[in-house]
Amino acid sequence: MSSKSKHDRNRTDVSGDGNFVVSSHVGGDLHVRVGRHWFQNKKVRVSVAIGTAALLIGGAIFAYLQYRKDSTAAPLTVAADAVTPTCGTAWVVPKSPDQIDISQFTASVVMQRGWRDWSAGADGAAAANNISGAHVQFTIQGRSATQVVLTDMKVRVVERNPPITGTFVSRECGDQWAWRWMNVDLDAEPPKSVPTNALEPGATIAGVADFESKPIRFPYRVAESEAETFMFNALTLKCDCRWVVDVYWSSAGESGVLTVDDHGKPFRTTSDANAVKCRIRNELLCE
Repeated sequence: MSSKSKHDRNRTDVSGDGNFVVSSHVGGDLHVRVGRHWFQNKKVRVSVAIGTAALLIGGAIFAYLQYRKDSTAAPLTVAADAVTPTCGTAWVVPKSPDQIDISQFTASVVMQRGWRDWSAGADGAAAANNISGAHVQFTIQGRSATQVVLTDMKVRVVERNPPITGTFVSRECGDQWAWRWMNVDLDAEPPKSVPTNALEPGATIAGVADFESKPIRFPYRVAESEAETFMFNALTLKCDCRWVVDVYWSSAGESGVLTVDDHGKPFRTTSDANAVKCRIRNELLCE
């Protein structure tokens, strides 16, 4: 019997189904040798083909959905803000007058930024009646140099509740300011928009952009370098209303509707019908 060589004595072969052989050596090297028959297995070839096809189809679907998303996006942007300065607008607080703390009105944040930053007025809403209402400012701009035609803007009420029961608060602050707006009757179904020309030339209000002295008459044209600004004055006698604005547009053979809300939630306007009427001076003075 012949003795094995040193190489043979240190070698261990692990064989499987004939498709691979693993060779190891005590010296620490590991060698994996794949048999030439592995890919000739029909089941393996079918599995690889199916997997490759699935990847290609998945990639194509993803690319198509991304294309559709990009191609159907409105070619315009809208910056919308409820304008609620304590000067010139009013607020309904869902509390009785004796529950309201007006001490925060000495803080500059409320005086400068408005009712929505007043902690005592939390859960309240902009007050409206048949004369004055809640103001919402819209600035609309195109996404590119291609012009977008604004053909209409329509208010849509998404929820109606009874007017808030509580306290109507306002603050005297000198001369009344005036600007151009579009009156919107939230009590009508559908809400009725009435363009008006109520801006006095040169009239301004701190923190609010200047407006041209002309009524709102569609169509308008916007682009990346051309923006238009509108002001809505929402009126109601009957409800605590939550509402949005549908902006109708057309551009480059396409048309659509862009729904605008208050940073992810509807705008909110309440009638003052169920509220005690009060004014804020050094103290809360109620009728």
